[in-house]
Amino acid sequence: MNMDYFGFSLWTELMIGDKLWLNSLELEFEDEFVPDVDGWAQIFSKLHKVLILSGLNKKLGACLHTSMNIPLILKNTGMENNLKIVMKSFSEKNPFQFGMHSSFTENDLILNKDYKKVLKKDLELCSILNAVAIVEHPPLPGKSKSLNRKYQIKEMIEELTSNEIISLLESNKIILCWENMGNENEFFGDISNLIEFKNLLDDKLSEIGKKELIKRHLFCLDTGHLLLWSDKNSNGLNYANKVIEECIPEFAKNILVFHIHANDGNGDNHIVPFSTEFFDHPSRKNINKEKFLENSKRVMAWLEICEDYKKINGRHLHIEALTLPFSLNQFIEFGQKLNEILK
Repeated sequence: MNMDYFGFSLWTELMIGDKLWLNSLELEFEDEFVPDVDGWAQIFSKLHKVLILSGLNKKLGACLHTSMNIPLILKNTGMENNLKIVMKSFSEKNPFQFGMHSSFTENDLILNKDYKKVLKKDLELCSILNAVAIVEHPPLPGKSKSLNRKYQIKEMIEELTSNEIISLLESNKIILCWENMGNENEFFGDISNLIEFKNLLDDKLSEIGKKELIKRHLFCLDTGHLLLWSDKNSNGLNYANKVIEECIPEFAKNILVFHIHANDGNGDNHIVPFSTEFFDHPSRKNINKEKFLENSKRVMAWLEICEDYKKINGRHLHIEALTLPFSLNQFIEFGQKLNEILK
């Protein structure tokens, strides 16, 4: 089915009964969330509510994205089947897909010695969700044999075209989506460098007779990270805007996953764009509201460009709202804005 998907994030704290997560998602539990059939049925009912009230159910399917810890918890507690039961029932009436974020502590990233083991584990966890994609972080500065960051791209390609990783990817259909970073990883915050990485990787896969794996390496556009990189990169805002203007149409052609959120350019706040709900809450106390709203407009402009240049079917237009509290109403209101720009 050639359609895109809309949804939001579930994170580890939900599984351990965080009250703010329960309240934000409007889940009803006396003590804590339990990932049984009823628990998952409640989550999927809220996802359905967001799709219906935003009007996106007429254009898009539904998606959820999780941390890698959520399938790990399900595996360790033997509760995977509860999710599968509810997911099967929901999917019979609503097109649905899962996505997962990779393990992303510093020692889990590509170019670290255990990356192949981490990737193998992440692929196994992703399979528990029957998810279609894993969002991958590129390496941090300094994780290279050379001080030249361009050499990191060469090392990444060597690793991703190794026999072991090729075998891992050929054993499933899961797509790795390489995410643009913020100012803490300025080189891979610059989307031109990610485009160069993919072009060179595609060339190498073709050269070794593995062209079928080219579409297994796509992009995740993190709008909050792009705001941070553009506002704080060492070359200045004018340079950043020029790079984004020139490169985002090309980047858009290979985006499968969107992490949609906004900030004021000073911190990775993970707030639903345009929504000033909860701005009186301590979690928002240091955010400049005017700059946040200005940056929200930039996010929407980027999404419009990505819509104009899209080449990938089945994209996940997913709100990554991880700063608590949030509300389903925020998702609905943003979904209504998104509905206006979708083709």
